[in-house]
Amino acid sequence: MAEPEFKLAVATMSDADEAARLHFVSHTRSFAAFTPAEWVASRRLENYQAQWAGFLEKSDPRSRAWLARLHEPGGSRPIADLRRPQVAQRVEGPGKPRVGDVVGIVRIIRMPEDGLAQLSSIHVHPDCQGRGIGQALMRRAEAFISESGYQRASLGVIQANRRARALYERFGWTVVEERPTGVEGVPICIYGKTFK
Repeated sequence: MAEPEFKLAVATMSDADEAARLHFVSHTRSFAAFTPAEWVASRRLENYQAQWAGFLEKSDPRSRAWLARLHEPGGSRPIADLRRPQVAQRVEGPGKPRVGDVVGIVRIIRMPEDGLAQLSSIHVHPDCQGRGIGQALMRRAEAFISESGYQRASLGVIQANRRARALYERFGWTVVEERPTGVEGVPICIYGKTFK
């Protein structure tokens, strides 16, 4: 049986809980290798839910989020209805994601400085890494940055996250700043890229 494919879609307010759950899973599973145990233990799903609901309820045409869902090979729509709580909880709980589950997220945020965007919260479910989902999210995010007329963009990444850093560098992003105390004591690198 073929491995499920994924499809990208613009995230809407009805996707806030699913995006938050994936963001939470990424921070508590993927980031565990790069952050102190106390940092991981301090993560709360409800904080991610509030953050994503707040972002998605705004109607700024120069800010946007996308998500990747698993689909049947060759299928045009997901099988599962992710509005059902028992399906959304699979992303948080044990086991591999199933067809219809959200397995990737990214958002672009307009920054106060004119012409500057922030590529924020790019995450791929730990069990789905290495399938090209992160690359597809990066391509879509960069296209939106260009289409929206931004001249520059930035992103932050945990300094020890070599896999993510390699992805950004393949896309032409360069380190513009290192912050040893980073966010909540976790060292991060700030990457930047110029768009025309």
